[in-house]
Amino acid sequence: MINGHNVYYRAGMTPNDIKGTDWVQVGSEGNIQWLDVGENLVYAIDDQDEIWQRTGINEQGLAGASWQKVPGHMVQLSLYQRSVAWAVDRDHRLWMRRVDIGSDPVPVDETDLLDGCHKMVETTKDSVFLVDCSDNLYWRTGVTDQQVLGESWVLMDTNV
Repeated sequence: MINGHNVYYRAGMTPNDIKGTDWVQVGSEGNIQWLDVGENLVYAIDDQDEIWQRTGINEQGLAGASWQKVPGHMVQLSLYQRSVAWAVDRDHRLWMRRVDIGSDPVPVDETDLLDGCHKMVETTKDSVFLVDCSDNLYWRTGVTDQQVLGESWVLMDTNV
């Protein structure tokens, strides 16, 4: 959770007590504008559009160890299935980056870059959605754990 540009997590949560006990601040870097969380994975974007990954997160250390800068500048991102970050950069271009848990992030080949003007991308457990600069909503076909880039964008029957 972000509050006052700082990141917090909920301590004391268990399967029998989902309310938890306390909010615990994660680091004191501040100025976080965007945050997305996956399993043992946290990515954030600060007020300078710099991307940060929280390292050292595990069941014994939910706060993690530190923030590590990831190359690039993005305005919005969404984590898909623990292994992929989809993001929109300052120039409204869409990017996808594979993330290997426990190792350094590896950028996607430039041929996987998608052209156009985009506002935001959002992922769910098994889908990727995109809103372009004309507020058209798209869904990405063929996205699986094995084919994280998917196959093609399909224009949905609605604008947002």
